Amino acid sequence: MEEEPNNPTNSNESAQSHSHTDIYNKSQSLIDLANKTFLELCRTLEHEQSKLVSLEERRKQLHDDMQKLKAELENEKKQLHEINLLGCVA
Repeated sequence: MEEEPNNPTNSNESAQSHSHTDIYNKSQSLIDLANKTFLELCRTLEHEQSKLVSLEERRKQLHDDMQKLKAELENEKKQLHEINLLGCVA
Protein backbone atom coordinates (compact mmCIF):
# COMPACT_ATOMS: atom_id res chain seq x y z
CA MET A 1 0.00 0.00 0.00
CA GLU A 2 1.30 3.38 -0.95
CA GLU A 3 0.58 6.41 1.18
CA GLU A 4 -1.45 9.10 -0.42
CA PRO A 5 0.26 12.49 -0.90
CA ASN A 6 -2.61 14.27 0.81
CA ASN A 7 -2.42 11.98 3.79
CA PRO A 8 -2.43 14.11 7.00
CA THR A 9 0.41 12.00 8.40
CA ASN A 10 2.68 12.87 5.45
CA SER A 11 1.66 16.50 5.63
CA ASN A 12 2.40 16.62 9.36
CA GLU A 13 5.82 14.97 8.93
CA SER A 14 6.66 17.36 6.12
CA ALA A 15 5.64 20.36 8.23
CA GLN A 16 7.73 19.09 11.16
CA SER A 17 10.72 18.54 8.91
CA HIS A 18 10.29 22.02 7.44
CA SER A 19 9.90 23.43 10.96
CA HIS A 20 13.12 21.74 12.12
CA THR A 21 14.96 23.12 9.10
CA ASP A 22 13.65 26.62 9.84
CA ILE A 23 14.69 26.34 13.47
CA TYR A 24 18.15 25.10 12.45
CA ASN A 25 18.56 27.94 9.94
CA LYS A 26 17.44 30.53 12.50
CA SER A 27 19.82 29.02 15.06
CA GLN A 28 22.68 29.20 12.57
CA SER A 29 21.81 32.82 11.79
CA LEU A 30 21.84 33.66 15.49
CA ILE A 31 25.13 31.82 15.97
CA ASP A 32 26.66 33.67 13.01
CA LEU A 33 25.40 36.98 14.42
CA ALA A 34 26.77 36.13 17.87
CA ASN A 35 30.16 35.20 16.39
CA LYS A 36 30.28 38.40 14.35
CA THR A 37 29.32 40.47 17.39
CA PHE A 38 31.94 38.68 19.50
CA LEU A 39 34.66 39.42 16.91
CA GLU A 40 33.64 43.08 16.77
CA LEU A 41 33.75 43.27 20.57
CA CYS A 42 37.21 41.66 20.58
CA ARG A 43 38.48 44.20 18.05
CA THR A 44 36.95 47.05 20.04
CA LEU A 45 38.50 45.72 23.25
CA GLU A 46 41.94 45.47 21.62
CA HIS A 47 41.60 49.04 20.33
CA GLU A 48 40.48 50.35 23.73
CA GLN A 49 43.30 48.46 25.48
CA SER A 50 45.79 50.02 23.07
CA LYS A 51 44.39 53.48 23.83
CA LEU A 52 44.56 52.72 27.54
CA VAL A 53 48.23 51.71 27.29
CA SER A 54 48.99 54.94 25.43
CA LEU A 55 47.13 57.00 28.03
CA GLU A 56 48.94 55.21 30.84
CA GLU A 57 52.31 55.93 29.20
CA ARG A 58 51.32 59.59 28.80
CA ARG A 59 50.13 59.76 32.43
CA LYS A 60 53.45 58.31 33.61
CA GLN A 61 55.38 60.84 31.51
CA LEU A 62 53.30 63.71 32.90
CA HIS A 63 53.83 62.42 36.44
CA ASP A 64 57.60 62.25 35.87
CA ASP A 65 57.58 65.77 34.41
CA MET A 66 55.58 67.01 37.39
CA GLN A 67 58.06 65.44 39.82
CA LYS A 68 60.97 67.11 37.98
CA LEU A 69 59.23 70.49 38.06
CA LYS A 70 58.42 70.04 41.73
CA ALA A 71 62.08 69.27 42.48
CA GLU A 72 63.18 72.33 40.46
CA LEU A 73 60.70 74.50 42.34
CA GLU A 74 61.94 73.22 45.70
CA ASN A 75 65.53 73.87 44.60
CA GLU A 76 64.66 77.44 43.56
CA LYS A 77 62.86 78.02 46.88
CA LYS A 78 65.92 76.79 48.72
CA GLN A 79 68.19 79.10 46.69
CA LEU A 80 65.89 82.09 47.30
CA HIS A 81 65.83 81.30 51.00
CA GLU A 82 69.65 81.20 51.05
CA ILE A 83 69.81 84.51 49.16
CA ASN A 84 67.38 86.06 51.67
CA LEU A 85 69.45 84.75 54.57
CA LEU A 86 72.63 86.16 53.04
CA GLY A 87 70.87 89.49 52.48
CA CYS A 88 69.78 89.59 56.10
CA VAL A 89 73.29 88.78 57.35
CA ALA A 90 74.97 91.37 55.16
